[in-house]
Amino acid sequence: PYFRFADSGELTPVDVDWLAEADSAGDELRLLDGEREPGNGSLCFTATDSSSVLWPLGSELAGPDLVIRTLATVDDESTFQITVRGAGTDGFDRANEDGHELGPDLLGVLDTVATASVATVRVKGFTPGVRVCLGSLAVGRVVSSAG
Repeated sequence: PYFRFADSGELTPVDVDWLAEADSAGDELRLLDGEREPGNGSLCFTATDSSSVLWPLGSELAGPDLVIRTLATVDDESTFQITVRGAGTDGFDRANEDGHELGPDLLGVLDTVATASVATVRVKGFTPGVRVCLGSLAVGRVVSSAG
């Protein structure tokens, strides 16, 4: 289940409508500044200072309450950050100001998106030397309270 804070300040369960997803079985995810390694069906690599994974979406997704789900495994704790680019923009912006970590026991993160739209997702900032196996990325929209 997913949760968010309601206007009242209470933690409330919500549903997510998944709008787009890319997994390592397809060719949508692109590894930059790294060498792909054999893995468990995931996009695996040993992180460097400049390693990143890029996902150009087929079309721009826009609107309120967008979220990005990152599913990955790592062999040691690693920081990382999600950046996004909207259609017609040149640079990337952080999805939000939150910092994130993955660990051997933490397999994924759900991240809110502060920008109005997403055309490309980039995952970067991994701790150098950590083996990363990225299973999938997904963009969704929080749509309603679960019941």
